[in-house]
Amino acid sequence: MKLSEQQQAFTRDVARLILWVGDQGWGVTLGECFRTVDQQRRYVEQGKSRTMRSKHLERLAVDLNLFIAGTYQQRVEAYRPLGEFWKLLNPANRWGGDWPTLRDAVHFERV
Repeated sequence: MKLSEQQQAFTRDVARLILWVGDQGWGVTLGECFRTVDQQRRYVEQGKSRTMRSKHLERLAVDLNLFIAGTYQQRVEAYRPLGEFWKLLNPANRWGGDWPTLRDAVHFERV
């Protein structure tokens, strides 16, 4: 599958996830989706990322900000229902909250 086709499938799944979040009565805003190589390098230097192979570079990752009862959620456990739903949409979908180190609850990507 071409990269543009992967990006389109990823975007459709992101749309499904956002609609599902709304169906739960929660709110969501978009965080970072595309990232330049220079930005990724800065994140690695700052310890915010451990790789120069981020899916954000390919437009195959998005960060989502979750709001429950109007309050921004920061705990991994608050995002777990989103991560589980995300993974059900496609076997190629991964959630950053599952990572053993540097857990990233707001991160949703396609591998």
